[in-house]
Amino acid sequence: MKRILVPIADFDGIDALLDTALAVAAGFESRVEAFCIKHVMTAAFYEGVTTGIVDEFDHQNQARDDQAKQRFITLMGANGIPLTDTTGTGMSARWRGQC
Repeated sequence: MKRILVPIADFDGIDALLDTALAVAAGFESRVEAFCIKHVMTAAFYEGVTTGIVDEFDHQNQARDDQAKQRFITLMGANGIPLTDTTGTGMSARWRGQC
């Protein structure tokens, strides 16, 4: 089974991105695996930053991941694509989490 990996870096255009992945996956009866790319604070910026700002940055990353995951689950459900942790025959989908 082929896998279509879908990195989600931002929420703008997520529907078009997932629709395209579904169209490709349908042609091969593939598995769509999506993940949210975590925004990283560089070490140079990180030094001297207060804990509150770092915590807020981490909170925003988690909120982006949660939002992307929910949209992914909704779109897969609307298209009748089962969410599974294992591969099988036919189309399926899996949320991989943050990278």
